[in-house]
Amino acid sequence: MQLLLAGFLLGFAWFARIQLAFALIGIAIWILFIRKWPFRYWVLPVLSFIIAVGVCISIDHWFYGEWLFTPYNYYDVNIVQNVAAHFGVSPWWHYFELFIMNGVPPISIVLLILFFRGVWKQPKNLFTICCLIFLAGHSAVGHKEMRFLFLMVIPFIYVVSTGIDSWLHLPKNKFYTIGFKVLMFMNIGLLIYRSLAPAQEIIKYQQIMYGYAGKGKTTVLCIGESPYQALGLNMNFYRHPNLQVLNSANTDTLTEITTHQPDKDIYVFSWHKPDDETIRHYNLELVYSSFPEWMKKFNFNNWAERTRIGVIYRVKE
Repeated sequence: MQLLLAGFLLGFAWFARIQLAFALIGIAIWILFIRKWPFRYWVLPVLSFIIAVGVCISIDHWFYGEWLFTPYNYYDVNIVQNVAAHFGVSPWWHYFELFIMNGVPPISIVLLILFFRGVWKQPKNLFTICCLIFLAGHSAVGHKEMRFLFLMVIPFIYVVSTGIDSWLHLPKNKFYTIGFKVLMFMNIGLLIYRSLAPAQEIIKYQQIMYGYAGKGKTTVLCIGESPYQALGLNMNFYRHPNLQVLNSANTDTLTEITTHQPDKDIYVFSWHKPDDETIRHYNLELVYSSFPEWMKKFNFNNWAERTRIGVIYRVKE
């Protein structure tokens, strides 16, 4: 019964997320070459998997009005026709870079080390094989996004836990003990912050401008990419009725805006701090920055110039 249920769930999961095919290859490798199941064991989940796929195909026919095989269409469009590459192509190692940066170093670096230690300690584990095949498959595809790896979160945690467990049996070391406590408190602090902060950074800028616009007619000039757009779509939830949003490649239009809209408060939004000359010329006053000003004083190797730092300035009268 459990094998039948497993096959059904895997079949439905595959249609829900086509990329799961890489993990299914890992499961097949584990069954055939690691556990070496006899025919009577693996035939049941394969049969229920085929039945689940048949149900999904029937549902697609019901909604689309024609017979089609969604996983093949997905493969044909994104791989054969290479449509996914239109959204950007990255080298095979890009997922490691994404994980380190999005997972917040040094925690992400330690997790990556623990993951590979877990792989080394249990190379034949089902979760280990699924993670490695899944990662290898996605690394071979040119277009890469961190969200594609979310399917392997639970197997990844298991493999990392295996790496942690192997270290817990080593003789106690003050460096490991202190380091573990520091990372634990960092993780707790970041967890609290992420639980309270908006999921998208741009929501914070929208929220701040909503507050300013609530005081009266307001115009915000967005230099470059607007915080009121995402994936080419307008975001209006935090857009106050009093707020007029303008876009420009630079601040040259500020003079015209202030001349023709003397009755409005004028603000400037940019993903990078304007140069000092521009700030003085337009009499700009900083009202918000995603990074505190004191951090920018420690501009080692000019990291601030290369970092996306959202700032909001008010045009002083």
